[in-house]
Amino acid sequence: MSSSTSGISINDIELEKQYRPRRDRPWRHLFFHSILQKHSYLWFFLDFSLDTLLPSATLSYESYLSNHFKEGSAGWSLFERYFSDWAMLAKELTPHVIVALYPHMSLKDGAPPVIRPEIVDIHTRMLSLCRANNIVCVDLSTSLTTFDDSRAVRVTAFDNHPSAEAHRVMAEALSEVVGAGELRAIAHRSDPKQLLISIAHPSTHARTLPRHP
Repeated sequence: MSSSTSGISINDIELEKQYRPRRDRPWRHLFFHSILQKHSYLWFFLDFSLDTLLPSATLSYESYLSNHFKEGSAGWSLFERYFSDWAMLAKELTPHVIVALYPHMSLKDGAPPVIRPEIVDIHTRMLSLCRANNIVCVDLSTSLTTFDDSRAVRVTAFDNHPSAEAHRVMAEALSEVVGAGELRAIAHRSDPKQLLISIAHPSTHARTLPRHP
């Protein structure tokens, strides 16, 4: 991100986490589990990996999102309201606001990445919500679905966060839009530093990204 841009990251669609399904695993009853999960990344990683690999009758996280944030639900209506409030405040700071929508992908070895079917509707509604609030949205699924093998998109088999190559492709897509926005700002004699980017993952914590010196 250039020195002329500021950014806000919204990680996940959830405004509250108490509705998130939690699988009952034996090791989670250990008295030291909650302490280690907060202070040990190794324990957090093992807990997450085992929970992902082991079967469970509990509703999947993706199914939970699909149900809790279905169109017309209280969860989605609340998110819509908060997003619209955020959009209004963002546009008060700058006329050039961009949302980068990171998709919740299904990443299977040897197969190209696709948006998880449970999330497609939410992803589509996020695009519509941006249009309704007159905000430019960069759909990063367009960049990620160009990969032939999902293994190139993720960090490891146990970590579905985007790889360095995936970051590069997404950065290129964003730089094109950011560059166009700054050129428009200059053309309209606006301050090119007035550009706000939000990274939204539909899958809620907001944090301000530091500016580079």
